[in-house]
Amino acid sequence: PALPFTYMGSWQEDSTTTYYLTRGSMPVSVRAGQILDGAWRLEPVTGKTLNFIYLPLNQVRSLRMGD
Repeated sequence: PALPFTYMGSWQEDSTTTYYLTRGSMPVSVRAGQILDGAWRLEPVTGKTLNFIYLPLNQVRSLRMGD
């Protein structure tokens, strides 16, 4: 399935980064390892791409962060 999220921004505090997304018009915040909607897990982040695993099918979907 298509990734239902759009990247909006991020915030880093100490060693933890929170990523801010939207699902339609609803804001969503997520950290690496967290599961969203019971189906999408954010993998550890490296570079400028958020990689999510769609857990029911074990498929990877990527979301590019803004520059």
